[in-house]
Amino acid sequence: AHAAVGPDTVAKILFTSGSTGMPKGVINSQRMICADIAQAAFAMAEIRKPQTLVDWLPWNHTFGSNQNIHLTLYSGGALYIDDGKPTPGAFDATIRNLKEIAPTCYFNVPKGFELLAHRLAEDEQLRKNFFSRVKFFMYAGASLPQHVWDELERLAIETIGEKIRIVTGLGATETGPSVTFVTRGEVRAGMVGNPVPGCEI
Repeated sequence: AHAAVGPDTVAKILFTSGSTGMPKGVINSQRMICADIAQAAFAMAEIRKPQTLVDWLPWNHTFGSNQNIHLTLYSGGALYIDDGKPTPGAFDATIRNLKEIAPTCYFNVPKGFELLAHRLAEDEQLRKNFFSRVKFFMYAGASLPQHVWDELERLAIETIGEKIRIVTGLGATETGPSVTFVTRGEVRAGMVGNPVPGCEI
């Protein structure tokens, strides 16, 4: 069976969000998955070390599946499934989980970071645990509003004496997910970054 799996073997089929019409199935090959993680590791050296994730992102979506699950497998880390999400009534579960498990990196959509920043500002126990090990944040799906970015930086400086690096990129289900990454230099809201290695725009 091992010999039957090659670079172009279908690993899975993910469906697009349907934002431009009906969701469509996108074939993800073994090569695509490996290339995506290699590109991410080039852009973010931290992920070469074992990471601890607390993650609600759905596995049927490219951000949750291709980025977070594969990053955890690649780094030999630990992925804790967050049974919450950034919606009314469900975010309390996320807060409970983040009080219990301190992630080393944290991935979310902008709305999730906005809700988290508000809760971090009012809950010292959460703030101390959350910032105790986290090295970077990554957002995707939309631009992170500058006021949320500024508040996350302020809270990090107040809690641990330094900013936490915030990274982002541009991608799609069809690209598995990454096309660009913003990771180095002066980063601010609204940037999408440079093409990842092996990608032309």
